[in-house]
Amino acid sequence: MLKKIVLLVLCCTMLSACNNVKAKENSKETSSKVIKSQEQMRIDKENVYVDLNNFITGRYFTDIIDRYFIMFGTEEFVKSKGAPFVNPVVQHELDLVDKALKCSKKEPRIEELDSAVQDLAPKMKKLINVMNEAHTYYNQKDYVDDNYEKGAQYHNQIVDIYFNEFVPSLQVFLEGIEQMGEKKRKEDMKNMKDQDLMIRYYMLDILCKAQDVQNEIYNQGIDSSNILKLNIVPVKEKYKLLIESIGKLKEYGKDNTRLEKERLVAAQIEQYLQSSGAVKASITEIIQRVEKKEPVDAFDIQHGYLKTGSGTPEKLDSQLGSLIDYYNRTITR
Repeated sequence: MLKKIVLLVLCCTMLSACNNVKAKENSKETSSKVIKSQEQMRIDKENVYVDLNNFITGRYFTDIIDRYFIMFGTEEFVKSKGAPFVNPVVQHELDLVDKALKCSKKEPRIEELDSAVQDLAPKMKKLINVMNEAHTYYNQKDYVDDNYEKGAQYHNQIVDIYFNEFVPSLQVFLEGIEQMGEKKRKEDMKNMKDQDLMIRYYMLDILCKAQDVQNEIYNQGIDSSNILKLNIVPVKEKYKLLIESIGKLKEYGKDNTRLEKERLVAAQIEQYLQSSGAVKASITEIIQRVEKKEPVDAFDIQHGYLKTGSGTPEKLDSQLGSLIDYYNRTITR
């Protein structure tokens, strides 16, 4: 369940910044400065929630929560076989939580998300505080002095808060983020097509098609530990659509008139295609692994060496995350 939560979230949330394109393209048509201001305030608020989501589904799970449970288990406390550690949440990351909570109490209201953030943030901070205390405990090697007694207490608190408080609230937040992202994606793609912004359209469509593949993998309940159970038939169908979108971007990206109209340059499209190719390759590797019946090495799973491995869902997540980051940097300039 832990992996499914993390990766499904990563599949659905990081496109909101592209809404700025719509605001820019429609700015000449907006007659009321008040309306435009309200729209910008809403976009800014949504992007704060996106930043919080990206932290949670990125480093918070990958470097902190995942690694903690790999080291100490998810049930009864188990002493680490290696040197024990707990990664901390640093101040600027804590500031993301506080900023989102503060925004949730301001206008304009986003009902489905404001209440979710107000419920999630205190529970998240509670979990962070305990894990940060555990970080200090292990960093100072206090476990040597008390033979892990306090470590076991921290573990019981972490498991209880995580599963009984944090996860249920997180699910509500993620559902709200997913709905917001899906709505904006449809609006943006319609807006781009209506204005004949086909380079931008296929840049976003590539992300959508890649996320469709990613969703298919995790909707089947697949991660590196059970990768060979993946039904690759629907994966291949969605993979084919991704290849078609990449081909369309290559075609439109050669049109200098379009590039100028859409305020893009050839180098940006070239880089985007390279990153898209890396995403495509990571899917190819997964398909090949399943077809060859080659499980992911247990050592790599145990030690978290999955983002750089070949044919793992985690590598797909990493490559897709990089592509999304580049899309947002490029499209919102």
